[in-house]
Amino acid sequence: MASLTTIPSELLSQIYNSLSTISDVVNLSLTSHHFHHHLRNSKRLPTLFAAAEREFGPLVDIAQLLTYNSSQPAHVLRRPQQSYALLRQMIPVGAVARKVEELYPARRWADNYVERRSLSPDEAWRLRRAVYRYWLYCDAFQNKNYTRVTRQLPQVVEERAQLLRSWTTGKSSLTSKGHMTLIPTQKN
Repeated sequence: MASLTTIPSELLSQIYNSLSTISDVVNLSLTSHHFHHHLRNSKRLPTLFAAAEREFGPLVDIAQLLTYNSSQPAHVLRRPQQSYALLRQMIPVGAVARKVEELYPARRWADNYVERRSLSPDEAWRLRRAVYRYWLYCDAFQNKNYTRVTRQLPQVVEERAQLLRSWTTGKSSLTSKGHMTLIPTQKN
């Protein structure tokens, strides 16, 4: 009689790669020594990052947010090495975006509850991307270095424009639409 401990490694890897959350991956690895041993000896970090991409994606935008500092332009694409430390930093950021994802339908269709619906996976992904990008924009240009007076300087306007140009028109308009929808949430 076959048991779960006799599953071939390739099939077990496929099972791990099909899980949708990091907690699912971890919980599966905790069910038996065999599963734990497989995750520990296989490509654990890529498996966890793949689950994080499905749960909190797009991770490239979270990485942009987390690796931004004032010594480099915000529009420059940064691709940090995958590491457990980076993953641990990404999880709380992704959790904030997931919370916004939960609140968004109620705010978006607050006056028209008949039309209210859940977001499709693609819409949820695009909303999370907009949250990460708006967060990066705020971190980069709405801080003590950029007062109301300096925001109008040509150099500052050019820096902001470079970041906005790095996103396509549809992507930046969704960021703006999401921000306008969530303004009442920020006040509460």
